[in-house]
Amino acid sequence: MKIKGKVFLISVAVIFIAGLLIYEVYGQFRLQEIQAQSLQEQDLLSKKNKNNREEKGKSKKNQQRQEKKEKNKNQNQPGEKNYKTNPAKAYSQNKEKMIDNLKQISQKQKQEQSKKVIQEIVEDEEQIKEEVEESIKKQEQRGGLKTLLWGADYKNLGQLRKALVQNRNQIRKLEKTLEMTTDEELQKQIKQQIKASQTEQQQLELFIKENEEQFSIFGWAFKLIYGYQDQGDLDQRDDIQDTNDRNMEKTDQKQ
Repeated sequence: MKIKGKVFLISVAVIFIAGLLIYEVYGQFRLQEIQAQSLQEQDLLSKKNKNNREEKGKSKKNQQRQEKKEKNKNQNQPGEKNYKTNPAKAYSQNKEKMIDNLKQISQKQKQEQSKKVIQEIVEDEEQIKEEVEESIKKQEQRGGLKTLLWGADYKNLGQLRKALVQNRNQIRKLEKTLEMTTDEELQKQIKQQIKASQTEQQQLELFIKENEEQFSIFGWAFKLIYGYQDQGDLDQRDDIQDTNDRNMEKTDQKQ
């Protein structure tokens, strides 16, 4: 009876381990399938947008203007397709473009206060760039079995949360700089940077949310250990904070 009991326990353990391995292999397969499908959808959407632009272009001059506009857009905004396939690399490349563009704006800016604010933004961006990139890499490299058992890497997701807060503050500074800028060309460039920062904000939020929602057995315990809150709870708190900050700014301006 003792031998049969041991055999039964060993069999259960083997079945459980086999089940986990199958689940991990299946998860990797599904991830590749989702990524391939996402690329196809992006290609179709890109082709559709291109056809629409060509139909609207009634003359060669209009087409050239449209191509120039599209080129500037691609240079100043993060690539959504690249962000889905290789988030860490896409973040690094987009951040470098944003920093270079901000440096150019700073050199052209004649208003000293605005110039100083932009230089501060550049310094902050350069400091957090490597930290955020490393956090994204670690989360991407986390094995499927680890995620299944222990959940996402909540420590690194917490670092990304801090980056969201910093990015939101940078957007506010750029908005204030825009209000103080009178040069139309600089205004246009600053607006592009604000839009690029907002796009980056959305992509980081989506990356965090997707990793938070992955199924895990003991993830809830590690959330408690790290004091981690889900994105929805923080979004509500941040909305309240944003409203309070804006009200304080209006009060200061009136005074």
